[in-house]
Amino acid sequence: MLVGRWLLDLAIAVYGLAVSVMFIEVVRPTPAAGRTAFVFLNGAFLLLTAGITVELIGYSSLAAFVAERTRLLYAWLLLAASLLLSAVVRADLFLLLTNAVGLAVVTLHLFPPGAPASGPSGREELLVLHIVGALVAYVLFVLAGVFSVLYLLLDGWLAAKRVRGRAFRMPPLEQLARYAGTAALVGVPVFAVSLFLGGVWAFGEAGFGALRDPKVGFSGAVLLAYGFFVYVRTFARWPWRRAMWVGAGAFFLLWLNFWTTHSLALAAWPG
Repeated sequence: MLVGRWLLDLAIAVYGLAVSVMFIEVVRPTPAAGRTAFVFLNGAFLLLTAGITVELIGYSSLAAFVAERTRLLYAWLLLAASLLLSAVVRADLFLLLTNAVGLAVVTLHLFPPGAPASGPSGREELLVLHIVGALVAYVLFVLAGVFSVLYLLLDGWLAAKRVRGRAFRMPPLEQLARYAGTAALVGVPVFAVSLFLGGVWAFGEAGFGALRDPKVGFSGAVLLAYGFFVYVRTFARWPWRRAMWVGAGAFFLLWLNFWTTHSLALAAWPG
């Protein structure tokens, strides 16, 4: 049923948001991130449950539904188990990995390679989710890069004692570093989910030939660069100036990706 399909597509979007926020919770635990992840997980569970229920109505027997929707039910059980576990014990990394698997399973089930590019069971919705996720991530990456560059400029002015009026309206160095790290921290999981969705789309369109597209390599490099920036800011505890050079380098790679491939996403809208 079309309504069931829409519910399942929406469940993927909310599930992706939940996994992204859970990544943030693992890297930088805060009560707000934990509550937000829990809300998104419950939302994904309710949407997935509603979608499965509507889909079940269209089948003549329960056995036929279970046989054809095994992976969907498996993802639903993973999500249900993670919600039950989160109510009993705090295991953020385990929950992140479990739900990342669940997101992958339900996505590959709903958008299998070889499915038509349009129609009720097509992959247009997958392409929309990929492009929107990529746009959001790139906005966050640009913010992280700009804050990194501003940090380096202000730090250089302070070191040379040439601050004067031009730096009066700039935030302190500590704030610039925190803004850059937070923007990258949020952008990395969003971009990772977006690349996964785009990869499923691209593989369905061109198979392994999609790997020859330069957008794939550049997008992977951007993800690794900003992921490394998050690592040196959060775990390695590099000095701020050194870490901001990594952020500025990732920013340069981001623009190199854009100007080389003329695209922010792995796939283009079918014309």
